[in-house]
Amino acid sequence: MAFARSGYKVFATMRSPHKSPELAQIAAREKLAIFVSAMDVDSDESVARGFAAIGKEHGPIDVLVNNAGIERGGAIEELPLAEFRAAMETNYFGMIRCVQAVIPQMRQRRSGTIINVSSTSSSQGSQT
Repeated sequence: MAFARSGYKVFATMRSPHKSPELAQIAAREKLAIFVSAMDVDSDESVARGFAAIGKEHGPIDVLVNNAGIERGGAIEELPLAEFRAAMETNYFGMIRCVQAVIPQMRQRRSGTIINVSSTSSSQGSQT
């Protein structure tokens, strides 16, 4: 919101935009340049398709903010390994996919910024 309120075009992506309509509603109400679309950072095809569509319609991306993330809670010995793999797929590999999608054109233009937002969960250890 802060970027849009400062006059920037914002392309907000999420897996299921229809499940979180609030951002689009606020953008419409405040007449902000926020464009919401579907993208699954766990999917190479979805990321490639999403960034290609944004680039085709609006031009190159100047700033990428990676903030997709999921968390899995519970005792480590009780969670199936698949839960940890799912978290890594989104939180780590999803970020890598998005960087790989935008960095070639940023390098070509010799301009661009990438901001990676991570969780504070690692600083909130649990006691056994």
